[in-house]
Parts: sequence; C-alpha cells; structure tokens
Amino acid sequence: MADKQTSTAALQLPASYEWYREQIAGHHPSVVKNGEHQIGLIKEIGSETLLKPVQEGVRGVCEVAFYNNLKHQNDDGDVLTKFSIFVPKFYGLKTLRIGGKEVEFIVMEDLTHRYKCPCIMDIKMGRVTYDPSATKAKRLSEAVKYPEQETLGFRLTGYRMRFGCNENDLRVRDKQWGRSRNLGNIVDAFREFLSGRFMEKSFVVEQTLEQLYMLRKWFNSQRIYHFYASSILLGYEACVEQPPNVLVKLIDFSHVFPANGAVDDNYLFGLNSVINIIEKYRDSVWKLVSVESKGQEDGGMSAVLNSWK
Repeated sequence: MADKQTSTAALQLPASYEWYREQIAGHHPSVVKNGEHQIGLIKEIGSETLLKPVQEGVRGVCEVAFYNNLKHQNDDGDVLTKFSIFVPKFYGLKTLRIGGKEVEFIVMEDLTHRYKCPCIMDIKMGRVTYDPSATKAKRLSEAVKYPEQETLGFRLTGYRMRFGCNENDLRVRDKQWGRSRNLGNIVDAFREFLSGRFMEKSFVVEQTLEQLYMLRKWFNSQRIYHFYASSILLGYEACVEQPPNVLVKLIDFSHVFPANGAVDDNYLFGLNSVINIIEKYRDSVWKLVSVESKGQEDGGMSAVLNSWK
C-alpha cells in the first residue's frame, strides 16, 4: 500500500513563489506519497498567473496538447474558439527547480486574482470519470469511490468560500464532505456555497445559470472532444464592496479523448444535473419570496431575510 501521510515539512519553493492558497482538490504539498512530497499549485507572488505541475506520462502530454490546441484556434467561428471562454488562459510552460529536481509547469490564468474574497467550488463532471484506456482496477476503484456519481452525474470535490468582506471568515469543505452528498442533500450543498453575498445571492445564482446554459449549448453542438475527470469551477466575489464577477470555468484536461463525431453524453448528463439542481434551489428561493410577500410586510420580510442566511 502506498505511503500517504500528512507532513508538516513542506517543500521549499524558489524565491518569489508561494503555494496557491485557494487550491481545493488535486495534489497538495503537505502530503507525502510513495516517499515523496506532492507538488501542488504554486503562484508567483504578485502575479495574475498560476503554475500547475505537468503530470507524468500520457496524462501530462494530453493536457499540454489540449491547451496548445485551444491556444492556436484563431477563427472566431471555430467551435474551440467558442469554448475557450470557459478555459483559463494558457501562457505556455515553465520549469522550476523544486526539491532538488526540475519540475515542468503549465502556466495559466489565476482565476481568483480578480477577487478580494473568493468563493470557489470544484465539481468533478460525468457519470463516469475513468477514460476509455483505464484498466479494470481503475474502473472499479472509481465506481466504488462515490456510487452517487452514477445517479447525479458529478461529484463535489469541495469548496472554499468567504462571508462578506472579511477574507479570514473562511469555510472550507473537502472531498469527504463531497462524498457525503446525495440526492437528499445535494441542493443544500449548492445553497451553502451560493450564500456568500447574502441579499445578492439571487443575482449570483442567475449569472451562474446563464453561463452554465452557454456551456451546455456548446456541449450539445461539439463533436470534437470527450472530457473525463474534468472539473467545472464555480466562482464569485463574496465582498459586497466589489462586483460579483461570477465565473464558470473548466479545468483539468489530462483525460480528454477524441469524440469521433459523437456527443459527449457522459459530460452532458452531469452538466444537466448541475443545472437542474441549481434551478431547483433558485425556484425554491423565489417561491418563498412570493409566499412571504403576501403576508404581513414586516414579519414576512423578516422571514425572507432569515431564510437567505
């Protein structure tokens, strides 16, 4: 069994770099696996970019090739150009020496750089997260990891969110929390995450849905790629002194395969599920507002405000 434990002795980074503090999922530098520290996301201090380690083997080759292919689509009418608005900007590759060895990184846009108090949720998409080349053992391990994924079409790997303009007022949910979500409480999970701006949450929800609708339109029409184990990031600004800056972006492209002319039904199933769940939450909020507005003005409004906390 692989050695996996938490370690307090993190790897030393080159001067002017720091570990990315908004990381939700993926490799983390505090973890030792097979006798080596994992290398997670890092950031050059003061920059608007993020460095992600290139994975070993075919996964790393696949992800770099995907970003390069997307970068060189110049025709505004091209299918991939329309998709590029949902992907962090790609700035090439960079090599740094960390832990006594050369490590190659993908340099990409830091999606949280615009935020004072970011709220970010990571959603691993698809009923099936293993790709067509996966071994039987890999397929089995993925299937038992989160049985609800077959029904929901996605799993929550966690979120980080703030409340108001205090960046230290932080709530963190991890993958274990995500695996405890099911049909009975999944709406509550999105309700939790989308509550950071209090009275403006309806705007955040509507903007999130608008971008998800655009993404769904693209997936309904594209026949180029099938995405496995890719994530959607939902994000917004919690501080009401700043614009909400709602975002929907895709990340993690190490398991992208040719579509061979077929719709990516696996991904679309999960995307439709996410949309339906957020719509259900939105409709419940507006139903409550409608009911309470017919009651006594003071008491009704108080109940509405309390329900939005």
